[in-house]
Amino acid sequence: MIRLLVVVSIALAGCKKDEPAKSTAALNVASAEAGQRLHVERGCNACHSIDGSKLVGPTFKGLWGRRVETAAGVVVADLAYFKESILNPNAKVANGYPPAMPPQNLSEVEIESLYLYVQTLQ
Repeated sequence: MIRLLVVVSIALAGCKKDEPAKSTAALNVASAEAGQRLHVERGCNACHSIDGSKLVGPTFKGLWGRRVETAAGVVVADLAYFKESILNPNAKVANGYPPAMPPQNLSEVEIESLYLYVQTLQ
């Protein structure tokens, strides 16, 4: 129980849902480069690695197009799953991970930028 509380505390500390993005604040056009910046600026990197290592949340490396087992069933990591996981993260939590991520307040362009970035991490 204590370990879960520590994991959730770390996860919540890393997610910066109410802080506006810094250099991407005026983002009008989605790009993988903007997604890479958002991954750090919005604190996604605190829980989601890009090198395959396991953190609080699933790694983004190789995520795109992969089958993900969740309590709600098996889903494919596509744009719909990615967007739902950002806006309503407890809807389909990947098996083996805690439901620690709070909903994120990201624009459509920010979400698109993040998924373009994740697509590059194969």
